[in-house]
Parts: sequence; structure tokens; C-alpha cells
Amino acid sequence: MGYLSFLIVFMLIMSPGISAQESDGGNDPGIIAEENLLAPTPTVTPLPEEVPNWIDTIYNETGLFIQNQVTNTDLLFAENPDNAITVTNSTFRLGVYLQYEEDDSRGGIKFDPDFHADLVLPNIERRFNVFITGRDLDDLPGTDPSEGDSSNVFMGLKKKFSYISTSVGIKVDWPPVLFGNLKIRKLFKFPKGHIYPQQRIYYRTDDGFGEVTSIQLDYWFHENFLTRWDSGVKWTEISTGVEWEESISFAFIREGDLDFLKQAVGFRYSIFGHKVGAFLIDRHRVSLMYRCPIYKKWMYLEVIPEVVFENEFDWNADFGTRIGVDIMFTGVYK
Repeated sequence: MGYLSFLIVFMLIMSPGISAQESDGGNDPGIIAEENLLAPTPTVTPLPEEVPNWIDTIYNETGLFIQNQVTNTDLLFAENPDNAITVTNSTFRLGVYLQYEEDDSRGGIKFDPDFHADLVLPNIERRFNVFITGRDLDDLPGTDPSEGDSSNVFMGLKKKFSYISTSVGIKVDWPPVLFGNLKIRKLFKFPKGHIYPQQRIYYRTDDGFGEVTSIQLDYWFHENFLTRWDSGVKWTEISTGVEWEESISFAFIREGDLDFLKQAVGFRYSIFGHKVGAFLIDRHRVSLMYRCPIYKKWMYLEVIPEVVFENEFDWNADFGTRIGVDIMFTGVYK
């Protein structure tokens, strides 16, 4: 199962790029009727300006403070201060979640923060791109964010060369963990979806060398209905054989896109295992997802009930729920 995905990824990456062609529609200036030219200009009553409350004030001041720190740091690396770019629009996402597991011996209720930052640093980015994330960089594609260590903080520099990207950085820990990463990925489009193979090779000072091979297939049955298949294999110097994962997802996306869901409901089934001589299944996971805006366009509620069956616990059902608030700092503040 895992080796099949490895073979498919290798064949796709080595093949020449293909993509669906999109035609550029011409701009029709239209025809203006003569009577419209003589019609009186309608009177437009301006809407009353919204007065921000304490929630908006905290949001705006926090976003501006973070953005100013990013901008000031970027200006320190400008080659010519007189020609430095000072307008930036970084995006920060902060998730605050509570994770509940039915079996108290495996966690009970725990606090699970999740964050990611796409920093726009034009003066630094003339040389490198900067990233900060709380998600492990070598996870399999179907790994749930709640399974990772909530204290993880990865930061570093990355550079892209067409289909290849490289990155180096540090995991904030004691002692600190240094890492280097080489990623090869290529997007193949077809009329109602795309195939996205990816190969990652990395080195970490705590776990040594490792590699993750994955492939993702997205297909849109309708404008709002998506199905996704994920497959991946992972090997590290400290792992037991080769870890593998397969997932199938269905989602109704009412608002947003694949990069950031604003309002959606979905279903996902994942199976995880490893291979030491024979393929062994470690666990099954079935989860539902509901996400919706709860305040303006920057605060979202996310609820994910799930049930996990693990070989380690004799396949007993372990019910759990992940519920939290996701806050987007988009760089536009009043």
C-alpha cells in the first residue's frame, strides 16, 4: 500500500509537467443604452460607520503590534534603507483548542494550541523566505494536529527553485534541534481536480535522517463537493520499519477554499500502520468536521468529533472531540 504510493510519486515527479489550460476571456465593454445616459444619478445614502467594540479593539491592536514587529525586523535586513520596502501583509493563524479523549489514561482533557505564520518580509525574502509553524514538518499527510506535541515550534529559512524547495531551521526545544529539509513536489491539474505528489528528505539532530513520500488526489464532484485521497509512507532512522497511512475525505465547502476553510462540513476515514516484513495495521480513525464563522471574518469555530480504534488497546473504541476557536490575523486592521 505504502510502496504503491511511493512508485506513483516517483513516476509523476520524473514526468514532464501537465496542467489544464485556462482560456482568458476577452473583456466585453458592453453597450450603454442612450436612455441610461440621460437618467438622473441615484442618491446613495452612506451606511453608518461601525463603532469597534472591545473585541475588535483587542484584535486590531494585537494584529498591528505583531505586524509592526515583523516589519521592523525586516527593515534591519534591507540592503539600502532608502529603498527599503515598508508595506507588508503577513498572515497569522492562532488556534485555541480543547482535546477530550474518553479514556482518561490516554489524556482526558488537554489544552492544544495550534498556530502558523506566513511572514511577508520583502527585504529578507530577496534572499530567503521565513516560516514559523507549530506543526511537525515530517508528519504523514493524514496525521491529526492533535496527535503532535502542542509545544512544538519550528522556525527557519526556505528557498524555492521551481519544483524543489530547501529549508533549514531550528525546533525550539532544549537542547535545540536543528533540521534541514529538501522537498520535491509537482502539481498536475485536470478538469475537475488535481494530483499532488511530494517527496521530502530531511535531517534532524535528534532523529537523524528520514524521508516522507506522499500523494494527494482531489476531485470536485460539484462546485462545493470535494473528495480527497491521501497516501503516504515515512521512514526514519529511529522508526520501526516503514510507517504508512491512507485517508479518504468528503467535504461540503460552503465558503472558503482548500488553503483556508471558512464554512464547511466533512467526513474523514484514516488507517495507519507500519511494515516490518508484513503490513501491520496500528489504528483506524473516523472523524467528522464542522467549521463556521462566529465573529466577522476572522474568528471561526471548529468542532471535530472522532472515534479511534487502536491495535495497542485491543481495538476498543476511544471517543474524543476537538473543539476550539481559530483566529486569523490577515494584515488588514482598522
